Amino acid sequence: MKFPLTERQEEVLSFITEFIEKNEYPPTITEIQAGVGIDNPGSVYGTLSELEKKEYIRKKTKHQARNIRLTKNGKSLNIG
Repeated sequence: MKFPLTERQEEVLSFITEFIEKNEYPPTITEIQAGVGIDNPGSVYGTLSELEKKEYIRKKTKHQARNIRLTKNGKSLNIG
């Protein structure tokens, strides 16, 4: 089931998707923060938590860099 996304969530998910397509590995929190123009890393964490609750991403392990994985819902979006 797909859950609706806020504008910020769509922006972050789009950045993650494009980053993975370009680099073949997921971005770090710092890369997301810089790529989307978010001042506070806590806002990135909060957005990622909401994307995980809505089943668009999952975090492979906690407290590890580059641990974001797109789920089936995240991969099926037409981003960009």
